Amino acid sequence: MAGTRIEDERGGALAQVSSAMVALHKEQFGRGPRRGMYLQVATADQFITAVEDIVGRKVHAFSSATDPDHNTVFEVFTFEPDPASDGHGPPQP
Repeated sequence: MAGTRIEDERGGALAQVSSAMVALHKEQFGRGPRRGMYLQVATADQFITAVEDIVGRKVHAFSSATDPDHNTVFEVFTFEPDPASDGHGPPQP
């Protein structure tokens, strides 16, 4: 079933991205978001590169935010258009 294979591939990529983000946060920011809020801009290229390498897509925009009151970090990536996988072009072989 093609739909299941695609979902499995996306789930695998999602797990890889999640692991990469956790590793980069530990490496760059220490144990919590309060410690490294000011370093996030300086290390954006590392986050972008990790996601591009895993997903195989070019990142168009990246934003990072923290909510220290709730110990939550948000990493948002927007990708460049890819007609072959965005449903606007012929499927890739």
